[in-house]
Amino acid sequence: MKINFVYAFDYDRMLTLVLGERFCDEQILEMRGYLHDVEEFWKKEQNSIINQIEKIAGMRFKGDADCYLVKDMFYTALSHPMTIKKEDDFDKSKAILIHELIHVLFVQNKNKGEKMLRLLNEMFPGQDMVFRAHFPLLLVERKVIESIYGDKFMKKVLEMDRHSDELDYVWKEANKVYKSFNSDVLSFLGKCYGQKNIGLLQ
Repeated sequence: MKINFVYAFDYDRMLTLVLGERFCDEQILEMRGYLHDVEEFWKKEQNSIINQIEKIAGMRFKGDADCYLVKDMFYTALSHPMTIKKEDDFDKSKAILIHELIHVLFVQNKNKGEKMLRLLNEMFPGQDMVFRAHFPLLLVERKVIESIYGDKFMKKVLEMDRHSDELDYVWKEANKVYKSFNSDVLSFLGKCYGQKNIGLLQ
């Protein structure tokens, strides 16, 4: 699995103007520098990140991906097309990239992804799609980050996501079962569903 990092001038300009911000030549230079930094980071750490994601999720990437880098947009990131907003804190950029890559992995593994959603519909009938898409993702994300960067880095990620209305609640629910997460994510969800009535998800 390879990632082609892209700085697309027109895409960046469009998203900046949508927010009512001014686009200038200095932004192009800034983003080209950021592109270089991201590419250098990825060269060093891509193997460990990809290997850990695949191992922990129990799935393999089935194709390459383009990742667009932009100065600003309404969201922190998008998974399709994979787009990441520049962050002043590069640790945040690392965590966001890992998060979006797990989304890509689940989409590329359509059959397993659909099985996960069916299980999650049964386990959490009152939850919306954002919750169901992120519950298994955050389990994988936490284990990947702890495996590569350690507990201190993970605490920083949790603190960053505490300010997200969408993710904070999902993290709280995922963390309730995280200590039991010791198999591939689809098998784990099956186990959780089987044990729901005896308290694992209570």
